[in-house]
Amino acid sequence: MTGGVAPLDDRDVDRWTQQPRTCTGFRGLETGVEGLDPVRRAAIIRLLETSDDNLPQQTVRIDAAPGFVHDDRDHRETCPDCLANDKVMFGCETCRGAGTIRTPRSRDPYAVSTVVGVDINRHEAARERDRQIAILELQTKPPRSESDLLEEANQHGYAWESARERMYERFDYGPLNRALEQLREADDRAYRIIHAVHIYGWLTKLSAVVEAERDAALAFLSDRLPGGDVWHERAGDVDRNRQLRAPAAPPEKRVLGPMRAEAGTAAKDLRDNRMRERADTGATPAEIAVEFRVSLRTVYRVVNGEAA
Repeated sequence: MTGGVAPLDDRDVDRWTQQPRTCTGFRGLETGVEGLDPVRRAAIIRLLETSDDNLPQQTVRIDAAPGFVHDDRDHRETCPDCLANDKVMFGCETCRGAGTIRTPRSRDPYAVSTVVGVDINRHEAARERDRQIAILELQTKPPRSESDLLEEANQHGYAWESARERMYERFDYGPLNRALEQLREADDRAYRIIHAVHIYGWLTKLSAVVEAERDAALAFLSDRLPGGDVWHERAGDVDRNRQLRAPAAPPEKRVLGPMRAEAGTAAKDLRDNRMRERADTGATPAEIAVEFRVSLRTVYRVVNGEAA
């Protein structure tokens, strides 16, 4: 995991999109990405996008509110428009100046028809019995001292720590962190762009200036990762010719066939966007219909932006 990154506000984004900047801070930004292999570039981006995997995430539990869940008279929420402006606006079109809005609820917390449990078949019964015996033995032992508890905690870390260790053993996240530290020392702005685009993923719309700086920063990282020129000069004899190790890209999600009435909007949007991409590449309506197993009428509706 890399070090902390200073947050970027709206002024930073405006400066990226409006003010050109000449990148001459180091070799990577000077050379650009003309010689960067697309496969290697994709591997570096995959390393960046998965560098925060298996970190502990915040969990949110939603507790149901009892009583009259289908009635919205007593269930009001703060108006999002007024909340964004930090005051109740009397001319607000959302809440009509009330400051709150009614949100009907349709989930009944008492309408429980199934109980989730553990189904233990006969093959697992013996193992479960031994596990319960081990738990009882552990519970009946005398209390241990603080030093014993601390020693056990040091021997058995958290599950996410073990997962992170396996990540660093299998792939080149260690060299990536060192290359990112060198990038921050050479150009802090490029370091923040890499984090905003590929690690945190909140910056999705890139101007031509920002995209050029991002590509140049990727070339800088490529030189300092296994298989790069700087890596080849500085690495030892064992690792000098080693190639970059990165996790494989996830398989592309594809949705085929007509959408049923109960299909979600995410699946429909995924299919429609892919159909439009195929149309942009020059595929004929007949080819798209065969590939996605839909009718020609559906193809024309989707490509023309109508409701399919």
